[in-house]
Amino acid sequence: MPFSRQNRLTDGRWGSALLALLVAAVTAGGVGFALRRTPADPTVGGPTAPEPPGAPPSPVESSPSPEARARLVAARAIFTCSEQAGEAVFLAPDRAVTTIPCAASQGQVRFSDGRDLLARVLPGAPPGTAWIEIPGAAARSVPIGEASALQDGSPLLVGIEGAGIGTLGEVTARGFAYRAGLPLLRLEGGARPIAGPVADAQGRVVAVVPATPPDPEHPWLAVPMEAFPSSPGTEVAPAWKAAAGRAADEDRRSLGELWNRLHERTVLLSATPGPDGLALVVARASAGRPPSETVRLAVDPVARDCNPSGRIVEWRVGPRALDGLPVPAEVAASLTRMEPPPSGGSVWIGSGLARLDCDLSRVARGATLAIPDTDPLAPVPFPVAQLVQQGTTAPPPHPPPPPEEALAAASAAEEAAASEVGWRQAFREANARLAQAKQRRIDLQAQRDAAHGNFQYALEQQLDGDVEGARLEERRADEALNDLDRRASLAAVPREWRRPTSPRSRPRRAGPGRPSRARRSPSRSWRDHRPRPRSPRRDG
Repeated sequence: MPFSRQNRLTDGRWGSALLALLVAAVTAGGVGFALRRTPADPTVGGPTAPEPPGAPPSPVESSPSPEARARLVAARAIFTCSEQAGEAVFLAPDRAVTTIPCAASQGQVRFSDGRDLLARVLPGAPPGTAWIEIPGAAARSVPIGEASALQDGSPLLVGIEGAGIGTLGEVTARGFAYRAGLPLLRLEGGARPIAGPVADAQGRVVAVVPATPPDPEHPWLAVPMEAFPSSPGTEVAPAWKAAAGRAADEDRRSLGELWNRLHERTVLLSATPGPDGLALVVARASAGRPPSETVRLAVDPVARDCNPSGRIVEWRVGPRALDGLPVPAEVAASLTRMEPPPSGGSVWIGSGLARLDCDLSRVARGATLAIPDTDPLAPVPFPVAQLVQQGTTAPPPHPPPPPEEALAAASAAEEAAASEVGWRQAFREANARLAQAKQRRIDLQAQRDAAHGNFQYALEQQLDGDVEGARLEERRADEALNDLDRRASLAAVPREWRRPTSPRSRPRRAGPGRPSRARRSPSRSWRDHRPRPRSPRRDG
């Protein structure tokens, strides 16, 4: 009986109902597992990892709070170094980071509360920034954050250039960009130029926007705080390690391309007003010291009658080869970081002077200079305004000639034009006469050969006389052309007006001890040299 009862449960409608209940339970359990699945951690500082289907989007930080704004404003100050002023933000009561570099050993800081103190410059700051220390300053400070921990689209606070230390704007983070071997934080969303500290929603400083952009073409780049020297024993975030490695790889690739552009090729770096023209600075990569060379400069857009040229006479090499030279900072940084390939070589920096023999009023505004067939590292402007202010202008144009001289010059030009037309026409007619005589002689020879092949001896003898006459006419035409060429040579007629002289058209000269022979026509066929029938011999 129990066995049959189990069969009833598995058969019929009871079995179908039980099977449907089991399927519903399994489906409900699977859906619950999918909803409880947590999304994968995104790659910090890089592209966001794809999330599984059905997972909620990653949360984005909220806008910065008013407390974070007030804390950042209180920690800002003005830093002055060598007549250059920039912004500073305190990350500790006695230390701050600035938006301008400082080559001097110290500078002056004006706090938000009105105090003025001297600051000592510390080494190790990235290009375009500076570390400063003010012992006993007891300034208000903000904590340090990590730019590599920001998500794409995170809201940030940033200083606005020229608006004062009490004004802040909002931007968003857009990952890293790689310049000069350093990962830089990309910012987006502002409408005005920015400069100063960059803070996240909690008020932590994650980057600094230098007053001089690291890349002039993309000014919205900030130096992350991870690029500044950290305390000993501080652990580096894995995302920052990956970004720094990628930046180093791209920097090596770009420096390799730069070496190829400079290899055995002189590239213009700068052109500034000099004592008697333009002071030039060039670069060239070679295994040995480049020789002194003359360089020609091309103006873009092209200026009429303006082709400056100069000579490079001094070459320097080494880490201080660019000291004191007016070379753009980004170009100097690239040349300084460049390392020669394993095959050897060095980057040589040359200097020289170019003389100006052009009218500067014809040079367009914003014109640039370059050495032809080279790719400059950065546009080199033509310093027209400085040259005009300095007084280096082109020599004054010659005064217009008197009317009598102008009329005589016009008459001489007309005579020269008529002479050219006459000589060209004379040579054209002489060449046509020679070509016509030659063609007539060739046609008569062909007719005579055809008569000889058809055993028409009477016609052949008649054509012999015509061939000799045609050959004589060809010789006369050739002599007339040679005589015209001789007279043109004595009259100093340009070669392009005459026919090209070939060895066959020149008469053969008799050497010492050798009698002169008449020149034979080069077009005579073998039939012209066949033996003639002799007349019958008469016995006396």
